[in-house]
Parts: sequence; C-alpha cells; structure tokens
Amino acid sequence: MAKKKRAPRPPVDETFDALVIAMEDAERSLVRRLDTGAEIWFVTLEGPELVLGRRVRLHADERARDPGDEEETWIGETLASTVDPTLWNRPPLALRPRGTWDPKTDLVREDDDAPLTPDEQALVDAGPRPAFEMEAVLPGGSHENPYEGPYYEALDRLDAGEWEAGEDQLWRLVERDPRCILANNELGRLQFDQDDSPEGAAQALPVYEVSVAAGEQALPPGFDGVLSWGELDNRPFLRALHVYGLCLWRLERFDEALAVFRRMLRLNPDDNQGIRFLVESVEAREQWKPLEDVDEADDFDEGDVDEVGPLQAGCDHIHLDGDSCDFHVSRGAEGQPSQHPAMPDLPSPYRALFAGAHRPDPDAPSAPLPPRVRPGRNEPCWCGSGKKYKQCHLDRDA
Repeated sequence: MAKKKRAPRPPVDETFDALVIAMEDAERSLVRRLDTGAEIWFVTLEGPELVLGRRVRLHADERARDPGDEEETWIGETLASTVDPTLWNRPPLALRPRGTWDPKTDLVREDDDAPLTPDEQALVDAGPRPAFEMEAVLPGGSHENPYEGPYYEALDRLDAGEWEAGEDQLWRLVERDPRCILANNELGRLQFDQDDSPEGAAQALPVYEVSVAAGEQALPPGFDGVLSWGELDNRPFLRALHVYGLCLWRLERFDEALAVFRRMLRLNPDDNQGIRFLVESVEAREQWKPLEDVDEADDFDEGDVDEVGPLQAGCDHIHLDGDSCDFHVSRGAEGQPSQHPAMPDLPSPYRALFAGAHRPDPDAPSAPLPPRVRPGRNEPCWCGSGKKYKQCHLDRDA
C-alpha cells in the first residue's frame, strides 16, 4: 500500500529565527520561534542540517500535515546556523576551585632531566595559576550510582549495535539540558567516525560547537586558569575541544584548528591528550590523514601510552570513557614530539572564531527556552526506553 502523502496546506513565505529544542528523527525537528515563542515542527530541505541547541534562521515556504498528525510540519531551508547559549535558559556550568597549579611542582614532563622546551619555559615564567573543575551535567544520573542512568544506557545500546535507539536516547538528554557535554560529544562522535572524508567532520562540527559553547560559557572573559585532565569532570569539555579542533583540521581550516589546540595547551598544560603532537602538522598546513597513512607510525611504541591519560600519540582510534577520536601524529627530526613557539595567551576560540561567522540578527527579538515539562506518570518516559515514566525515571528525577 502506497504511503499517504502529507496533505498540502496554503503556501507560506516566512523567514524567522528559532532555537532547535527537540529531534523526532534526523529529518524532522522541533524549533521554538524567537519572535513569537511558538513551537513548530520543521523539515529543512536545503542548507545546514538542524542540530539540537543551535540557533537557526529558517525560511519556510510550505506547511503540511501527515494523516493522523495533530501538528503541522513547516518545510523550507536553513539560511544560517550558530550557537547562542543564552537561549538555553540554563545557568553557566559551575567552576569549582581546585587549588593552585604551580608549574615548578605540578608540570608533568616526559624527561625531568631534559632542558625545558620553549612551551615549558613559557609556562614556568607565567608562574602559578588557579585550577578549577568544570561542572558536568548528566540528566537522570544518580549520585549513588554515577555509572548508571540514561547516558550509560545509551552507550550500552550503541555498543550493542542499537544505533537508532542509542542516538535517540542521547537526543533526549540534550533536549533536557543542552549543557550535557557528555551526551552531545557522543552525538558528534557518531558523525565524526562515519569515515575519513571531510563529510564526517562537516557533520560533526556543528554538534561539537554546541559542546564547546557550553564549556566556554562557564569561563569568564580573560580566563587564564587551569582545567586539569586529572579532575574528571573537566574531561568532557577537553574532549569536545579536541575533536572540535580535529574537525577544523579535517576541513583544512588550519588557523582555527591551531587556535583551538593552543587554547587546549593553555587550559591543560600537562597535555594528557597529546595535542602538542598535532601542532606542527597543522602549522605546516598538512592535510589531516589517518595514522595508517603516516610513515612515522611504524616507529611508534604502543607502550609509550600512559594508561590513565594516554598521550594519544600513535593511536589512530582511541576510546576513552565512551569518547573516541582520530588524529594524525607529527614527530620531529629524531622521533621526538614536535615543538612550537611559546603559546600566546589566546582568547577563547569560541568567542574569537565565531565572531566573524554568519549569525542570525543579534537584535532580533528572542525568548529563552522554557523548562521542559516532565511527562505524566503514565506517559512514555523522556529517556526513550518505552517504559512509562513512573516505571522508569520518575523516582530518579524526583
């Protein structure tokens, strides 16, 4: 039996800004208009795909309703897309003081007897800096059982090959709170890992921009503190920056990738993620490529990877607590990690790089995203499990 087509509605010709607040599937999204506050379903046929948590400018030229649907679907194109965390109606992630990071005592070096590199000398000269741990938001999580909840259920589904169910559950988490960097990173990874072509990076980039924006919103202007990898809740943001930079590199946006990587080296000077191994290749405008295409990889000793904080120098696909990333290793003349000039005190790449992007009109009227209403006791749970809310997350949410 042929599928029934949407019943056509009178044509429309409207352009408006909106916030993407929910996903039905990869094609149909719920957006909230910033001029009227109305929530409408939208399908974009041209322009950037709609991504949760992003502010978009849409042009609609058609409305339709599927048989049995109570709500219309607006159809059109995406004219612009950016990130504006102020629309999420959420406070910035908290920064918890974690003492002082002193390079003379805390800087981790591969060889304590070797002379300081230019970067290490710059860190020592800068002196002690305050250290912080960034709040990690995980809706539905439990303090009693931190490794249980909808996020870890989603990871289990992905590991079991239940891709659609796992992705849908991650969408539900970001819908509840766009600051959930953990869930958003997983959504970006699903795009980034598709293949080694720029297409995967182009699809992952706007997802990771949301993660980066959530973290950057927590950092005050001029922030020059340390977000150490050793503080576990800093890792989601540091991973988001890492893969964000890799996306930019894959797309040959070298200056932006370099700014992100240098930013990371300033935030986490111990560089547990091995960012220093990438900088020389990006500075030389080398194309990103999988590690198997890099000649120097044959000389890499797998034993060089630190068990707790892998340098990621020599692994073309690393899994760390549910995140993964690909990258290309660059080494110096004698197999040593490449060095680059002392890092400047760069501004936030989110503020610097997005400043010249095509944004919707900042003066357009806007309203913050209202808090989502919890499901009724007998309604399906928000996490996508298929259970009733009272049988699933009602007690945890309470």
